[in-house]
Formats: sequence, structure tokens, C-alpha cells
Amino acid sequence: MNIITIFKIILNIIRMTKSKMIRSVGSGLLPLIILVLAEMIWGMMTGIIVAVSYSILELIWHLWRNKRFEKSILLDIGLMAILGIIAYFVEGEQLEKYKILFYLAFILVFFGISAFSSYNIAIEQTGRYFKNLRIGPWETLQMRQTMKLMFWSVFIYTCITALALFFLPENIGDFLGDSGIFVAFAVVFLIDFVRKRRLRQKIKNEEWLPIIDTSGKMIGNAPRFVVHNGKTRWLHPVVHLHIIQKDGIWLQKRPMHKDIQPGKWDTAVGGHLDIGESVENALVRESREEIGINVINPIALGQYLWEGKQEREMVFSFALRYNGIIIPDSYELDGGRLWKFTEIEANIEKDVFTPNFEYEYVLFKEHFMKYSH
Repeated sequence: MNIITIFKIILNIIRMTKSKMIRSVGSGLLPLIILVLAEMIWGMMTGIIVAVSYSILELIWHLWRNKRFEKSILLDIGLMAILGIIAYFVEGEQLEKYKILFYLAFILVFFGISAFSSYNIAIEQTGRYFKNLRIGPWETLQMRQTMKLMFWSVFIYTCITALALFFLPENIGDFLGDSGIFVAFAVVFLIDFVRKRRLRQKIKNEEWLPIIDTSGKMIGNAPRFVVHNGKTRWLHPVVHLHIIQKDGIWLQKRPMHKDIQPGKWDTAVGGHLDIGESVENALVRESREEIGINVINPIALGQYLWEGKQEREMVFSFALRYNGIIIPDSYELDGGRLWKFTEIEANIEKDVFTPNFEYEYVLFKEHFMKYSH
């Protein structure tokens, strides 16, 4: 099997695999793969020239096609240039002995920037080679966790390899610089596979929520427990329905098993949109599920961005003048009742209502008064 065949096999594996992480890692390290293959044929310096030439041609191609510079390609060229400078001053047997450290340093920079900086090289590289691959916040989080695992694994392996090359018997250094790295990467990929498999089991029956940007455009999906963990702050859409009755508003009491604001009095209906669901359909569905009514011709009050301790929501708020029978769902609600406006006013900021309801009450108070007569 010649070197060209090996190169084609590597590229086909990168293209065909369904794993986003393998795709991003493989495509992101493509200049290094080219360097390694060229170095096997022509030597280190020539290999660097080939890899840099490839990156420059790719930079020109992207500039012509997309009318802009690709930052990740400039980074490739910069890293290759550094390797070239090092290789120029380190020659012969020393270069052959320590070249594995150069390769590991390149990989370490790649994983380090992707894992710990705001500029994720892995995602940028994925976009270069896989234009139709959609990467949302959830996928980005998973990729970043993988990058962290890879970074610390490569960091530890680099330290061990450096110690072996300088202080341990030559055969140990040779193993770590050759076959050992494949064994190490196989172990790391296995650990990451097990981690992701456990995560898949954990989220198997979890509710998934649509994630949007501030304009309302959907940018991905994520498990509810991650969206509500107080750390991700991913924006997701919700609907609220205020039931207006004479001189007051019908409120639900949140059950104690709720993860957000348990035991507080809240808007009559509130819930998340399902993936692909419209705001109107979500309002009808949630109203049936929570209080057993059919919503017809609700009044749109407006929308706003709400940030609580655990979540960040785009709230679409509606009102409905309704004096019929309300049947609260025994699991979703801990009952409910009509609150007169005077009662609400007397209990504002006394930890009786949810902060979200108090905010909406002040925001839409004039509408509530208008529709209650």
C-alpha cells in the first residue's frame, strides 16, 4: 500500500464518518496529516513546505470563493511556519528523534484553543470542509468537552514522551514516538465513546427544547436539563396565557416538584414550544394540557426576553377573557384560583408570585384592567 493510498483512506474516513467530533478533529488536523505523509516521503523540511503550500492554496481558494480570509487557515500557516523554523535549526538525528514533540505541540495548540478559547478551531475547520453540517449550541458544547479531554490527554502524553526521550531508555522513547501514540489515542477515543454513550442513555427520555437566537431564528435543540442548568443560558421560546376574569386574573399554583419556582403562584398557562412547533399551536396544546380549555382567538400581548437564575427565555405572552370551567391538571398544577387585582397588588414582592409573573403583571397591567370589565 503506497502513501497516496493511505492518504486517500484517511480522507475517506473523515468524509464518511457520522461522528461530528471525528469530522472536526480529522478535518482540523488535515494540514498536519499532509505534513506527516509528506515527511514520510521527502523529509521534515519538505513536508512542512508541502503542508504550508497546501494551506496557502486553500486560503486563496476560500478568498476567491467566499471573498474573505479564513482565520483557521492563517493559523495553520502560522503553526507550520513555527515548525519550519524549529526544523531549520534542529537537523539530522536530533530532528528525527524529537519530531514527535513538534507534532504533539501542533495538536496541543489545536485542542487547547478549541477547548478553552472563544475561538473554536474545530468548528471553524468543520465549516471549511463540511458546509452543510449543522452545529448548534448542544453540539458545540459536546465538541468542546471532547476537545478538553483531548487536550489534557495530549498534554499528559507530551510530557511523558518528552521525559522518555530525554531521560529514559531509547526503546521507550521510540515506542512513545511511534506506536504508542496510536494506542494512546485509541484509549482516549474509547473513553470519549463511553462518556457519550452514558450521556445518550441519560438523555434518552429527556424533553428536548428548541434553541433560538434573539431574532427568534432556531439554531439548534438541547435537552431540557441542560437548558435549565443555570450555566448554558441558551435562549428558548415559551408561551404564557393569562386568564382574565371579572376584576382579576386566574392564577395557577406551581407544584413543589417543579425545578423552577416551586410552590409559587404563576400565570395560568406556561410552557415550552416543542421542536418545530409554532407559538400558536404551543399555546393551544399547553392550555389543554394544563387547565383543560380550548383557546380561541387569544389576545397577543407581546413578547420579551426573560432571564431567571436557571434559564433564559423568549416569552410570547397572550391573554384570554374566559369565565368557563377550568380543570387544572393534577400533576402540572397544584390547583388554581381567581386573584382579585387588589389581592395581587397587596402581595407583590412578598415572595408569593413568581418573578416572571410579577414582571408580566407590571408590563401588561393596563391590558389586564381593560379586558377584566
